[in-house]
Amino acid sequence: MSYPEEPLDLSPVEGGGYYPANIRQKLNGDRYEIVRKLGYGPRSSTWLVWDSRDADYFAVKIFTIGASEQAKNIELPILKALDNIDASLRLPAFHGSFWEKSGDGDHLCIVTNPLSTSVQVLQEQAENQRLPVHVVQRVVRTVADALEGLHGAGIMHGGAKADNVLFSTATQPEFLKPILDSEPAPTISKIKKHVAVRSQPLVHDFKWNDKPKRVVDWPLILDNFGHAQRSIYKPEKNGGYSSAPETLLQQASCSPQTDIWMLGIMTFTLLTGNPPFYLSGNVSKQIATLRAALEDELPKEWLGDSKMKDYNATAHGYAPSIETGLEEALHKDDVAGAAAFVKGCLRLDPKKRFTATKCSDHEWLAAANACSSTEDGRAWAEGEKAGWKVVDTSKEDPRQLYAILLSGILPRPVAFVSSLSKDGVENLAPFSWFNEVSPRPAVLSFSCAYTSQGAKDTARNVRDTKGFTVNIISEPWIAQANICSIDTPPDVSEWAISGLTKAPSIQVKAPRVKESAFSMECELLQAIDITVPSTGEVTATLILGTIKYIHMRNDVVDPARGVADPSKLRPIARMGGVTYAKVSEGYALPRESWKEKEGEIRKALGSAIGGNERGSAL
Repeated sequence: MSYPEEPLDLSPVEGGGYYPANIRQKLNGDRYEIVRKLGYGPRSSTWLVWDSRDADYFAVKIFTIGASEQAKNIELPILKALDNIDASLRLPAFHGSFWEKSGDGDHLCIVTNPLSTSVQVLQEQAENQRLPVHVVQRVVRTVADALEGLHGAGIMHGGAKADNVLFSTATQPEFLKPILDSEPAPTISKIKKHVAVRSQPLVHDFKWNDKPKRVVDWPLILDNFGHAQRSIYKPEKNGGYSSAPETLLQQASCSPQTDIWMLGIMTFTLLTGNPPFYLSGNVSKQIATLRAALEDELPKEWLGDSKMKDYNATAHGYAPSIETGLEEALHKDDVAGAAAFVKGCLRLDPKKRFTATKCSDHEWLAAANACSSTEDGRAWAEGEKAGWKVVDTSKEDPRQLYAILLSGILPRPVAFVSSLSKDGVENLAPFSWFNEVSPRPAVLSFSCAYTSQGAKDTARNVRDTKGFTVNIISEPWIAQANICSIDTPPDVSEWAISGLTKAPSIQVKAPRVKESAFSMECELLQAIDITVPSTGEVTATLILGTIKYIHMRNDVVDPARGVADPSKLRPIARMGGVTYAKVSEGYALPRESWKEKEGEIRKALGSAIGGNERGSAL
């Protein structure tokens, strides 16, 4: 009887050297206990284990004897380096390593999060093995984002293919154990002198025809760093690399840009169910076929390669264009965008291919953004095609910078501040750089920008007399409040100009505005001068005030909750320029409860959340 999966009877010299593991077997002393076999490959087998120390599930990848040394020198350091890459990227979570000994030698074991099946399995279930455009966009965006992080760290993945993009799963016992208990027990066979265990991948309920709203939340991971390289890149003998032309030459080369070629091949294959090229013959004919299909020019230095001596641009094989292949599989409206992305990845010259960043930012992948799952979200995402204006605040004209900030930080509540000078002159002025800071102690803040004459009266008054009131402006008397922004001299009070009515405060000397249905008496907590770092010039003062008393008019109070009702208070807000806004209308968006949503979130995001995310210690 032959072995159903990895050949346990073959020695390392014969291409075997697998670790003969069994269910309930202990690893790394007694820390890990094998629960089931998740899968195997030409260099390793992977097992779901229970960690008795951390009371959690992990995956242990056990390398063959022959592959262990290479994995120790190449794959292991790269997995460790992932801890220094943006944790939001969809990359494996590395939790440490150890060694196990078998009868034939030593095996490296790497601990990661358990993963489910691959996108390739999903593709095989699809009609004509073609995945919908929105599904492919989500998969490709995940890989492009991951490659951007890897390439920034000098890492070439070397295997950007659908079978290396896997679904993650929640690892918490309360989620995973009921699933394991509900499934059939592992299949174990005694063959010759070994125990053979059949693979049981972890299941998920994602479908190839899921709607966009669900696809944007797919928990995908770019896995398998068995062919990864860092800093120094050299093609592996049997690397494959999706026939990237630079790897076919006698003077073969590879680089992170080889990943981009593979990304383009994967994108086309997922969309159409077929590869974009059918290569045959020697290297020169294969490259001629690629050139014809892509209508691209190859680097001149390639013509001097020994495998290109008989190169003839017209002597190529079957070479349909990228557009032709996509037109046979996609709706006509989807062809142009997909073709632009694929062809940007599949440039013959690696230097001319898209970078990972350009792939990630490509307009064709905008639909993979979470907000694009709704019609309004898709329309919003379309606006990104217009590009971005980036403002360097250190170089922008101060007046223009002020206008830009006002136009984007909005709506802003308005603090109508009543203060008193040390000479007894009353001041009343609106400030829209204003907000609550803390409820305990109750603290608010507002900022007074300097003018050409220096500090504003309000900032001086608050520093000198310590007390002030902040009054919320309502729609019916906005005109009276607005007049108080006039540049009166320090000895003139805005109260007389505005026609507003003073109301006594309980603790501070500065009066409240009687027309305001929500007022706060405050004492100075701290005044912080904002300075220009290069010159030390003071440009604003940030006032922090401790709220001592709050005055709410009874007719604006919600009797059931004891708080102000915005529809009755009718507060105004500041927009950009001289524009104000009404904020009396709102809509309810309840804060989600982790207790109620935990199961749904863990199921959707899998190992991307929880206690054993990337970067946690072994």
